[in-house]
Amino acid sequence: ATPLHALLKHSGDLQVVEAMLFGQAGFLDHPEDDGDAADYACGLRIDYKFAQGKYGLVKPESPGWKMARMRPPNFPHRRLAALVAMVRDGFSFGRRFAHVADEESARQLFDIQIEGYWANHYSFGKSAAVAPRAFSPETVTSLLINVVVPLQYAYGQYFGDDRKMECAINLLQQLAPEHNSITRIFTDYGFQCDDAFTSQALIQLRRNYCEQRKCMYCRIGHRLLSAKTLVI
Repeated sequence: ATPLHALLKHSGDLQVVEAMLFGQAGFLDHPEDDGDAADYACGLRIDYKFAQGKYGLVKPESPGWKMARMRPPNFPHRRLAALVAMVRDGFSFGRRFAHVADEESARQLFDIQIEGYWANHYSFGKSAAVAPRAFSPETVTSLLINVVVPLQYAYGQYFGDDRKMECAINLLQQLAPEHNSITRIFTDYGFQCDDAFTSQALIQLRRNYCEQRKCMYCRIGHRLLSAKTLVI
């Protein structure tokens, strides 16, 4: 709902970019009365109103933000602040991800430092001791698995670049596996999961076979059922 060209046009003015994103997100709809947040939010509202008229910005009716049972570092305010930092740097992610060669260079894509008001806030309100980096190492790993690798593979596939596709697969094999309820089901039954390539494969099996109840179409399911039949 916020044109990238409008954000990039104001990339040199951090507050205007923040005003557009936080305004579009609906976080400026209610006045803040708590100390420094009041002055900061008031300034954002003024800048947002101007940008709204200039670019014809229309807010989504229901962004659907959820903060219940969420750790403060993962609040949407912090994620938007990270996006502001990316816009400030020219939003070069699209150009840089295609040149990722290994895990180190991939992690550098998300080595983002948050500045300004959000350097010590999780939301509008009292200041807090906040990590300057936008993303934790675990979050970066998840972004590499679910964003960078699929994009790089799709890029290579679209342009017929086998080297890019191979690089994406190699990156998955370098990354630590995801640990979630799905991978635990398999590891509890003795499956070895040493890298993200394997954890993604297990998730794929679960989604495409187990959840669809297609046990007979799955080699693992077929073997388990066959073994049980032989025992009976």
